[in-house]
Amino acid sequence: IEAWRTDSTFLFAGVMAATNATASGQYERGDSLLARLAPHEAAMRPLERAQYRRALAWSRAEPQAALLESRMVVGIEPGVPFIISQWAEDAFYANHPAEALLALDSLDRVLRRFPGETDDSPLRLQALHQLARYRDELARATRGASRNPAQPHTALFKLTPLAALGEVDSLLVLLGSLEARDSTRDIGRLARSAANELTAHGHVAGAARLFAYGDAWLARHPVTEATGITRRLTAAELVLDAGEPLRAAAILAPLRRPMPGRPPNVAQRSTWFAIEGVIAARTGDRAGALRWSDSLAAASARGRNGVETYRRARIATALGDTDGALRLLSQAFAEGFITVRDLHVDPVLRPLRSNPRFAELAAPYDGRALRRAAGHDDAPMGPR
Repeated sequence: IEAWRTDSTFLFAGVMAATNATASGQYERGDSLLARLAPHEAAMRPLERAQYRRALAWSRAEPQAALLESRMVVGIEPGVPFIISQWAEDAFYANHPAEALLALDSLDRVLRRFPGETDDSPLRLQALHQLARYRDELARATRGASRNPAQPHTALFKLTPLAALGEVDSLLVLLGSLEARDSTRDIGRLARSAANELTAHGHVAGAARLFAYGDAWLARHPVTEATGITRRLTAAELVLDAGEPLRAAAILAPLRRPMPGRPPNVAQRSTWFAIEGVIAARTGDRAGALRWSDSLAAASARGRNGVETYRRARIATALGDTDGALRLLSQAFAEGFITVRDLHVDPVLRPLRSNPRFAELAAPYDGRALRRAAGHDDAPMGPR
């Protein structure tokens, strides 16, 4: 640490160590490194200072502030691949999908030995989806699956654009091929995801076919006492989204009993509380729904980036509390919520979609809602 005072190489190494610690959930270590770097900020070169402030922003779950610093870094060192990759990721997670694509195009130009390196990268595909460029997304996902036929997971990237385009028959063929290649894969979870995407784009009849496919798979792979917690949760989500809250409650019933040998982890508990809250709301148990919402609030922790607050907004929506739901969604963004796509496809949030305040929150960044939520006033980099 003393070397940082005289050697900027060690300063930069310290910044990157703090960044990596925070990204991997080692918050105390990240905080310690950032605190030890703070006295040296004035001595940092512009590149180090911007990276340091970016690390600070992510440690505070402030994606908009992180993106501002990432733009500064790429302006200083525009030809370094890892810095451009960092810019692309920050742009996407700050809900700037067009800027993320701009960054990925820049990365492809820098990586001249590997033209089209990011052509079918998950980040590019997700950004295209946010911008409703579904046919482009599908074409790139198809090319990626063709290039990597030995890796069946690459075919999964075709699922979302096929659903957005209403290609139900192709979806069923894809799910059948995935099940044939890997009998352990949770096809019910994939069918639910496709069904919700179909519904979000108005393909209601197609969604019913996907829910039926998922239910048939669940009948062949029933949830039992020996079923793991994650599979139990995804099964409950499938039948709940298909409109069967009582059946979902029955699937979750074993979780309400003590499980000394395999208690749920933090993420599983959050998912469980969220499902229970929606079940209670949909079965008329308002008091129960509010108790589950309170449990989610108590479960919120650093590094969760507003996930529990988002899930409380879902419960509020299911209870018919539009103002409360919108308040909680705004709070989730202020806490660093980054999974913006969920707002478009989440069936629980469907009653909010005609509300202008919700539309503003759910849209790709346009300089209004997210800027207010994060407390920043910035301008996008590059053409929009």
